[in-house]
Amino acid sequence: MQQIKPDNFNDLMESTVNQMDHMVIVTNNPNTAKHGLKIVYVNEAFTRISGYSEAEAIGLKPSMLHGPETSTDTLLQIRDAIDNERPIRCEMLNYTKAKTPYWIELNLSPFFTDGEMCDYFIGYSVEVTRSKAERGQALQEKQNLEFVLSASGIALWNLDLKTGTLRLSPDCDILFGYKDRQPIWSYEKYLSHVVEQDRSRVDRVFTQARESAEDFEIEYRCEWPDKSIHWIWSKVGFLKDEHNQVIKAYGIESCIDEQKNAQSKLYDLAYVDELTRLPNRAALNDRLKALVLRKRGCFEYSALLIIDLDNFKSVNNTLSHHFGDTVLVEVAERLTSSLPNAYIISKFGGDEFVLLFDFSNTNKNITRNEIEFTTRIIQNSFMHPFHYLDQELYIKASIGITIFNDNEDHNVDLLQQAELALYHAKAFGKNTHRFFDQKSQLDLVKRINLENDLSQAIVNNEFFLVYQPKVSSDGKIVGAEALIRWNHPTKGIISPAEFIPIAEDTGLIVSIGEWVLNEAIAFIKRWPALKVPAHFVLSINISPIQFNHLFFVETFCDVLRDSKPQVKQLMFEITESNVIENIDESLIKINKLKDQGATFSLDDFGSGFSSLNYLTLLPIDDS
Repeated sequence: MQQIKPDNFNDLMESTVNQMDHMVIVTNNPNTAKHGLKIVYVNEAFTRISGYSEAEAIGLKPSMLHGPETSTDTLLQIRDAIDNERPIRCEMLNYTKAKTPYWIELNLSPFFTDGEMCDYFIGYSVEVTRSKAERGQALQEKQNLEFVLSASGIALWNLDLKTGTLRLSPDCDILFGYKDRQPIWSYEKYLSHVVEQDRSRVDRVFTQARESAEDFEIEYRCEWPDKSIHWIWSKVGFLKDEHNQVIKAYGIESCIDEQKNAQSKLYDLAYVDELTRLPNRAALNDRLKALVLRKRGCFEYSALLIIDLDNFKSVNNTLSHHFGDTVLVEVAERLTSSLPNAYIISKFGGDEFVLLFDFSNTNKNITRNEIEFTTRIIQNSFMHPFHYLDQELYIKASIGITIFNDNEDHNVDLLQQAELALYHAKAFGKNTHRFFDQKSQLDLVKRINLENDLSQAIVNNEFFLVYQPKVSSDGKIVGAEALIRWNHPTKGIISPAEFIPIAEDTGLIVSIGEWVLNEAIAFIKRWPALKVPAHFVLSINISPIQFNHLFFVETFCDVLRDSKPQVKQLMFEITESNVIENIDESLIKINKLKDQGATFSLDDFGSGFSSLNYLTLLPIDDS
C-alpha cells in the first residue's frame, strides 16, 4: 500500500496537525492507487474521538466510520468530490468503534504534492454533536458560534521562510474570494489581500512573532477581487530546525463574517438604543466608569449632563407616539452634529439624553464656563421647530449638570447629582439648566433620610387626616376634602408638598393612598354620631401614580364592597391630565369603581390639551 512520504508529510501536516484539536484523516487518491481508497494517516484527535487506534485505522477504508444512519447522499457527494479531485465541505454522521454515533463538520481537500498531481486527500473535521442542541443563552450561542466557525472553512498554509515558497490548501483561495485555484502565492501576495487599514498591523505582528517563534492569533479584514470586505481569523505557528533557527511558518485560517455580524448584533442589543442608534444606558455606565478610572489621581475635570425634553409626554399623547419617536431621533441627530467634542452622547430611555464631557484643565471655573457655552449650543439646537405633517412644533429642554474630578468626594453617584440638578432646572420654569452644588447634595441627603422615614410612617401611625370644608356657590358647606398630614417623630408636622412627591417617586403613595381611603371611610362611619348632614360628601385625592397602579381597582373595590353605606358620601378626585394619558384604560377603571357606587370629580379640569373633547367621554359626577 502506498505510504505517505516523510518530506511531504512534514511540509504539509506535522507542524500544524499536532497542535490541532480537530480530527485529521489522510487517505490516498483512489483514482491512482491500485487498492482503492485507504487511510494512510490519522491524528491523535481522531483516535481519541473515533476509538480506533492509529494502527487499527491505517490501511482501512473510511467506510469503517459509517453506520445505518449515515446519509447516502452525503457519501455520494464525497465520492463525487474524490473522483473529480475537488474539495468538499459537509456535515455527516459517523460512528465510533463502539458504534456510538457522532456528528462532524468535514472539510475534505485534495493535496497536490507537485502542484498538478493529487496524491492524497486531507480531511479536517470537528465533532459538532453538541451544536445540534438548542442554544438557550446568548453567551452560549456566541461560544457555540465561535466553535462552529473556527471548525468550518479552515484553510491551511505553509511558508518556507528560506525560499519564500508559500503553499496553500484550496480553501485559502476560497477564503480570499477566488473561485479557481491560484497557481502562485507568496507572502507579499497574501499581504496584498489584507485591507490597507489592517495590513501594517498584520505584517508587524507576524514579524515580531517570527523573531520570537511564538504562536499567535489575529483577526483582520481582507478584500476580495469583487471589492467586498470579509473578516478572517488566523492562527499561526513557527517551526525551528536543529540549529534553533526559525525555518517555517504555518497557519490555519477561517472566515468569521458570521461571528462578527453576531457580535455586532449582540453589541447593539446590549449597548445601542434601538430607536436613535445612540449608546444606551449600559454603554454610558461603562464609559463613565472607564473615564473615572482613567482620571484617578488626576485633577482634570469632567462633566455629566442630563437633558430632559420639557412636556414631552403631552407631545406623545396629543400628536402620537410615532411623532414622538421622530422627535427623539431628530434630537439625537442635532446633539451629535452640534457636539462633536462630547466624550459620549447616550439615550437613557424615555426622553432623557445623557452626555459626558472630558476636559483637560484642572480649573473648575474654566470647566464651568466651557459647560455654559456647551449648554447654549444645546439650547440653540432646540430653537428650530420640529415638523409634523403641516405643523411646526417647538420643544424645549431642561439640563442638569454635575462637574467632577478625582479630588472631590461624592456621597451619591454622579447620575443622581445630575438628576437632582435637572430637578432644580425643572422647578425653575424648565427650558434652562442648573449645576449640582453642595446645597443640592445636602438636599439630596435630606431627601434620602426623609424617604427612609416615610417608609415607616404608616407602620408607626404617624399620618393623620385634616378636613377642609367645601363650600357651594351659595356659601353653604356641602362637604369636605380629606388632606393628609405627617407628624414626624423628630421633625414635627411635615407638609404634604414635601413628602408627597417623594411618596410618588418611590411608589409609597400606593400604600399611603390605601390608608387614606380606609381612614376616610372610618370617618364617614362616625358622621351619624356627629350629626353630619346625609348629603355631605367627603373628597379624597387619587394620585396619578396610584390611579395607574396595576392593582388600584381591585384594592379599592375590595374596600368599597365592605363599606357600601359610606360609598355614596365618598368622592374620588382625579386629575384630568392623568386620565387623558390613556383614556380607554381610565374609562375602564372609573366605571368599575362606579359600579361599586363611587363618584368622581376632576381636580384640574381645563389644564389639559383637549379637556372639552374628553369631558364628554368621562363619567364624571363633578368637574
